[in-house]
Amino acid sequence: EAKLDDEMVSISGDEVTSDAAVIPWGHMNVFPMTPNPSAPRGGAFDATRPPREMIDSAAKIPYPHVVQVNHPRAWNIGYFDLAHFDASIGAGTAPWYDGRFDAVEVWNGRNVESRDKVRADYFSLLLHGHPVTPTANTDTHGVVGQEAGYPRTYVRVDNAGAVTGWDGARTADLVHGITDRRDTILTNGPFLRVSVNGAT
Repeated sequence: EAKLDDEMVSISGDEVTSDAAVIPWGHMNVFPMTPNPSAPRGGAFDATRPPREMIDSAAKIPYPHVVQVNHPRAWNIGYFDLAHFDASIGAGTAPWYDGRFDAVEVWNGRNVESRDKVRADYFSLLLHGHPVTPTANTDTHGVVGQEAGYPRTYVRVDNAGAVTGWDGARTADLVHGITDRRDTILTNGPFLRVSVNGAT
């Protein structure tokens, strides 16, 4: 209705919210995912299983995808808090902790208090040989106080043109930008792209 088809594209995913009554381990996001209307929960992951089994299931997705830890320092729903992440070793100490994720949501909405802590966790992961991509997401659950676009992640891709004609190849390019290129900008404002004598 807003005629934004040439400006915006949506990609399906699954934010897995662990079943706190079974194993409370927090939230992870897997995208892209193709919904399967004939499967239980439309093909979403079983939230009663530990993260290892969820990540094993994600590994069977037959196309490039991202496994992201969402708001890891969100107390009783934060993966790093619940896994007792130890920055001195760059890993969680809970027996169910699994480090096979591609990205970490360093900045989640207006929660700037946890941002600095997760940023330290992010550098701990890097220092201990676990390269991950930092992301920033709005996590919008309401119109006021969680406005869309604060903050956001810019990802370097090969095809940065208009989204008209978006296809699976461009989704794979975006995934590659997160999982392999790892060239992102996290911001709640503008950023500058600067070149000098033709060099970026």
